[in-house]
Amino acid sequence: MRQKILIACMLISIINYIGCYSADMVTRNELEHGFSSEISLLTKDNETYYFPEHSYRLEKDSLSGKGRLLKSDYTFDVFNGKIALSDIELITGKKVDEGKTALLILGAIGISLIIYLLADLHQEVQHSFN
Repeated sequence: MRQKILIACMLISIINYIGCYSADMVTRNELEHGFSSEISLLTKDNETYYFPEHSYRLEKDSLSGKGRLLKSDYTFDVFNGKIALSDIELITGKKVDEGKTALLILGAIGISLIIYLLADLHQEVQHSFN
């Protein structure tokens, strides 16, 4: 019985760790105040850059860092430099969706409780027949 409870708690922990992420637009204000997830950005000349988390920083008039540049043949070139903010059309990044994550965790807790109660009920029924 304790193993089942431990497994249920581990599943809840894994779900909590993974969470629910969605790609969403990142504002300059978010970048200035510590947004550090991986980002992709599209420039006005339709170039797409990808930067892993903690590999870029916002400067006064540019974004600098080490990332990858998507080429027209869907391969990547290493990029290490600056992109002027005036040349950036759109920045997107992975953001945690707190509402969905909370619902997912509550659902996992509910399922774990149901499994626990059913296992307990099954054990009581077995003892009553013995």
